Amino acid sequence: MKHIRSVIFTLAFIITMPLALAQNTGTLNSLQTDEFVSGGDEEKTGIETQCVVFLHGLAQRAESMQYLANYIETIGFQVQNIIYDSKSSKIETLARAVENGIGLCQLNDASTIHLVGHSLGAILIRQYISTSATNNIGKIVLIAPPNRGSPIVNLLARNKERTAEKYGIAFLELGQGKEYFVNNIPIVGVSSIGIIAGSGKSTRNEYLFSMWIKGVDDGMVAVQSTRLKGVKHHITVPYSHHDIIYATDVHEQVAHFLFNGKFAVQ
Repeated sequence: MKHIRSVIFTLAFIITMPLALAQNTGTLNSLQTDEFVSGGDEEKTGIETQCVVFLHGLAQRAESMQYLANYIETIGFQVQNIIYDSKSSKIETLARAVENGIGLCQLNDASTIHLVGHSLGAILIRQYISTSATNNIGKIVLIAPPNRGSPIVNLLARNKERTAEKYGIAFLELGQGKEYFVNNIPIVGVSSIGIIAGSGKSTRNEYLFSMWIKGVDDGMVAVQSTRLKGVKHHITVPYSHHDIIYATDVHEQVAHFLFNGKFAVQ
């Protein structure tokens, strides 16, 4: 019990600690905007009518996605960076945030709407597209998604009441095993999905959590747990679960996928 309490305390620290912006120059910084599109400028026609909805992760705010959103906006896309209270409800209810973002895009007469989510935000996107019409949905990028759950949730679920109070009900739906909600979301839209997983750790806490995760991981989610059956567009980058959304080369990979439906390096 003493050991478990220590782990719980450490997890509380890493989730609530201020995010430090990753100073990553990346491996794709030489890519230019024109290189994102294989056919040149003529294929960019209408990009200003396309909108990208961004969903942040657990216990985060929209500001955590703002650097990525700003990058995508400078390329020419419309953007909607959505904030939601990740601790307020279950995944099914929180997924309405995706609908809210789509609605804002539609108010601006967007012809195509793309979806980009980090961590829990990625799961909300999956939940939404599994239950809603997606006629005008274009590309979907899931960043560090716990698609098959995280063992850290299983560990903390031993004290459900306290964990739910601290991190929210949705957190308790992200464990490994059939009894956890995330593992029962239907897999749809695989041809339009790209997944970016992390393999780095940037803090002592992330190295600690890695001890409870099998295989290569980002300090919270195993790379293998980010995968979805049928999704062939999957890359791994050397960043931690939290730092991954601040990395310049990740921003460029997201842009490349939105343009081309594939990553620059796979």
